[in-house]
Amino acid sequence: MMRDTISQIIPAGGDDAPEDQTLIDGEWGTLYPGLNDMHSHTTLQSSLLFLAVGVTATRDMGNDNSFLQDLLPRIDAGEIAWPRMVPAGFIEGRSPYSAGFGFIPGTLEDALKAVRWYADRNYFEIKIYNSMNPDWVKPIAATAHRLGLGVTGHVPAFSSPDRVIEDGYDTIAHINQLVLGWTLDPKEDTRTPLRLTALARAGAIDLSSQRVQKTVGLMKSHNVALDTTAVILEQLMLSRAAWAGGFSKPYADKNGITVAQDRNGTSIPPALFIQPRTIGVTLARSF
Repeated sequence: MMRDTISQIIPAGGDDAPEDQTLIDGEWGTLYPGLNDMHSHTTLQSSLLFLAVGVTATRDMGNDNSFLQDLLPRIDAGEIAWPRMVPAGFIEGRSPYSAGFGFIPGTLEDALKAVRWYADRNYFEIKIYNSMNPDWVKPIAATAHRLGLGVTGHVPAFSSPDRVIEDGYDTIAHINQLVLGWTLDPKEDTRTPLRLTALARAGAIDLSSQRVQKTVGLMKSHNVALDTTAVILEQLMLSRAAWAGGFSKPYADKNGITVAQDRNGTSIPPALFIQPRTIGVTLARSF
C-alpha cells in the first residue's frame, strides 16, 4: 500500500511483505476499499463508530466552521483516527428558525463572502439551508461554480425544487425536500418541522402527474442528483420516546449509552407524528 492506495496484491505463499509494511492475514475475508457515508454531520463521537463499521470516507454536510478547521488538518496529519472527510460549507439565511452553524449572512454580499471563504479553504461544495432568501440562490450558486465548488442543500422556504434546480443546484439534499415541491402550498413555511411532517401527504402523490414529471425532467436535463437520506427520515418520523423504530432497532442498544439515547429519543413533537402505517404507504409509493 502506498499513500492510501493498494499498490500490490501478493499471492498466498508469495514474497514476504517488506519490513516497513503491515502484513494482514486476510484468509476467509473479503477485501474492499471502504464505505462512503454521503450525508454526515461530524461529531467527536462519530469517528470510531464510522471506522468500526467500515466507513472510511464521509461527506460532511454542514458543521461548526471552527470545529472543522481544527479537525481537518489533524485528520490529514494522521494525529487522530478518522475517516477521510469531504466538507460542504454551510450557508444559512437569517430567520427565527436559522440553524446555528456555518455562516448566517445578513446580506447577499456577505453570502458571497462566505462562498469565497469556503473556496479559499478547499471545501468541495457549499450547502444552502432552509432560511436562505430564494432570490440569493442563483448568485450564490453562480459564484460557487465560478470558484470550482458544487452546490447542494435544502430547498429554501417559499422556493421549490424546480426553482433551485434552475438556479444552479447540483444536488438536492433529502427526499422530503424534493417531495415537498409536489405537496405544499407555496405559502407554507418549511423552516418549521412542516418540512418533515408534510410527508404525511406524500401517499397521495401521482408520480405520473405533470408536476412530478416536470421536476424529474429538470433534474435529468440539469444533471441534478438527489441525496435521499431515506433512513434518517424513517428515524425522524417513527421515533418514540424509549423506542427505536425502523432501521435503528437492531443496533441502537448495542453501541453505548450516547447512541442508544439518541436513537431512543423523540425527534419531533408528538402531536406532529406520522403513524407507522401512513409512513409505510408514503415510503412504498414515493421512494
